[in-house]
Amino acid sequence: MAEYELLGLFQDVDSAGDAVEALRQVGVSDRSLRVLSAFPLSSKILGRKHYNHKLGLAAGAGALLGFAAAIFFAVITPQLYPIVVGGRPLLNGPPMLILVFELTMLGTLLGGFLGFLWQGGFPSAGGLYDKRIAEGYLGVAVQVDEALLEKVQAAYSAHKPVDLKKAEVKPRPDRRLLIGTIAIVALLAVNFALLAVSFDILHLEFLPDQMKAQISFASQMGPRLGAPAGAVPVPGVALVGGRPATAPLAMTEDSLQRGAILFDIHCAVCHTVDEDEPVTQVASFFPDDGEPPAMTSARVMARTPEQIFTFITDGIGKMPSLAENLYPANRWDVVNDVRSLTPAE
Repeated sequence: MAEYELLGLFQDVDSAGDAVEALRQVGVSDRSLRVLSAFPLSSKILGRKHYNHKLGLAAGAGALLGFAAAIFFAVITPQLYPIVVGGRPLLNGPPMLILVFELTMLGTLLGGFLGFLWQGGFPSAGGLYDKRIAEGYLGVAVQVDEALLEKVQAAYSAHKPVDLKKAEVKPRPDRRLLIGTIAIVALLAVNFALLAVSFDILHLEFLPDQMKAQISFASQMGPRLGAPAGAVPVPGVALVGGRPATAPLAMTEDSLQRGAILFDIHCAVCHTVDEDEPVTQVASFFPDDGEPPAMTSARVMARTPEQIFTFITDGIGKMPSLAENLYPANRWDVVNDVRSLTPAE
């Protein structure tokens, strides 16, 4: 059976209200009836029943969903990716409270907004309209089937509208049901896609491999990059887990020159460069440990740069630590100087 939409145009509120009451008496439901006005009108003015909205319920449902999402991000996600940042625990109270509050409020706002759209039937384009409504006239529009068409036209005519328009309406599904179904399907699809990517069920080549292939460092973990040229030297942690916390400096001409000067100041008092050189007076103070090795000896040349750096930092045997004498970058300069020597035959 065909459906029709009718729009009656009235000059004042009283005639529009009488027309609304007459339409209700002939069987037009409030859901099929709408009033178009350039200014807000209370439903009581037109004799319509007060609509009991459920926006509070929609906002409450949104708040629960937001709270559940916050618990997922604050509690479950750290368990999936247990990454310790700054030595803090995985479940940290203050950030969790902030996240729970923000997402709960966001869910409340979105729930109330979507509930308003749902109860209003969602905005729609099309339908009968008259530009005189913007000039102050009132439009009363109904959508009825062919069986009620004559009675509705008679109800309009009885209250003498300024104009009455009629148009046949093509059958179409309920907008709320259609939009609600699309929204639910889209939400489920997005959630499934996110979970599939998170658990590596769906592998996307252009995305990082869920942090598995990314370089990460624990708190105070080395090696660290050396300070750039011209930077103010600031002593920091030199060793982490018995290994240098800074990366070795490149064996440049400047580094070798600095290393040779620093070796003469801090190391040459005990160590010789060549085994044929006489032992220094200071080195003779430690006869029980034997003579300090020459820098070109096989004993020294067998050591890695990291080991030499560690000996300079912590000392070894009767050799004292030079940590208070040399910054980490200076120690690498000395290491470069030692490694640049030609091994003794």
